[in-house]
Amino acid sequence: MHGVAVTVLGRAAEFVDKRGAVLLERFLRKHPHLEAFAQAPTTALCGAEAC
Repeated sequence: MHGVAVTVLGRAAEFVDKRGAVLLERFLRKHPHLEAFAQAPTTALCGAEAC
């Protein structure tokens, strides 16, 4: 087992519109075992734009 770290400089924002729902659905199709985590009120789906 090994770890990976990435540092990105840029802007990040939470997806709160219809696009966020589409991306969450796509994420859960690939990772259904993470549904409880993804749907938790303390979890946010964010996107980042790297500079």
